[in-house]
Amino acid sequence: MVLRKLLAACVGAGVLAIPLGALWVDGRLAFGPLPWLGYVLLGVGALASLTNFYLSFLRRPLFLRRGGSASAYRHISGLPLVGMVVLLGLPLVPASPAWSLGTLFLLLIDTGNLPWFIVAVWKDDSFWGA
Repeated sequence: MVLRKLLAACVGAGVLAIPLGALWVDGRLAFGPLPWLGYVLLGVGALASLTNFYLSFLRRPLFLRRGGSASAYRHISGLPLVGMVVLLGLPLVPASPAWSLGTLFLLLIDTGNLPWFIVAVWKDDSFWGA
């Protein structure tokens, strides 16, 4: 179980290390006329990340504030793993700390990606086979 958790922690940290590493190492791909694809992937990933954040943290308080009752509230699931396409778009856009930090921010707030999944199941022994 310890080895599995260590591997999961490495995967989660690795996902977050990609945009952090892009701050210091310029590993951008020279695709010529394809930066537009990077912008599209970043846009789709940003939309999914912001949607997941809204559904996880903002939707219920806003519903209750507008006069809805807790018993009438229905949870809606987000878009798992879709927000991670920002990692595919990052190497395609021009090198910039703003793109790297923006990607890191989107990964941190997106509750449907791998690091949040690992956080959610960390204490569940049935998941780890213990």
